[in-house]
Amino acid sequence: MKKIIDISWRLDQNTIVYPGDPCFEISSIASIDSNGYSMQKISLGTHTGTHIDAPKHFSKNGGDAYSIPLNILIGDVLVLDVIKHLNHIDKLRDSERVLFKTKNENLLNNSFSESYIGITSDLAKFIREEAHIRLIGIDYISIENPKNGVFTAHEILLKKDPPIYILEGLDLRNVNEGVYTLICLPLPIVNGDGAPARVVLIEKNDSTI
Repeated sequence: MKKIIDISWRLDQNTIVYPGDPCFEISSIASIDSNGYSMQKISLGTHTGTHIDAPKHFSKNGGDAYSIPLNILIGDVLVLDVIKHLNHIDKLRDSERVLFKTKNENLLNNSFSESYIGITSDLAKFIREEAHIRLIGIDYISIENPKNGVFTAHEILLKKDPPIYILEGLDLRNVNEGVYTLICLPLPIVNGDGAPARVVLIEKNDSTI
């Protein structure tokens, strides 16, 4: 059986959130001792933990989380290790899905850090104008650091027609550079500007790039 790698963040009270976003909360509303069964209530933002950004995140008339095509969320994906190099420009141009593995993996056990790595507006423009990418992802809570321009990359990608979807909050610490099968299943939230997702990679027989 091919190896399945869960690249989702765990959801608990310590899950990293972007400053100002709601934290994950879970509470009991029924217990086995009192009610004979257990039920819990959860509270979280649409961009908490591992999640996907829908066009509605930056466009009033943009598509919602429910409308993201499943054929974008499932298929071959290139994991590109930018710690080592970013010289596979042809692979980046020709891939439909790309996940960026960065030094952000060293920040996942801590509280929010302003020093995380994000893509630049120039790279976002390249992806929009010269590549065939329909989905990109990164190993931190946001695809871009505000130091590179406030939400510029988000707007460049999500306002494209058709949009380039953004997958954030990935754990790529146990993933080597290469090509995998991506399965990303966000919650089907109608009118949602994003949605938490369970995301896994499946190793392929030949994952070299």
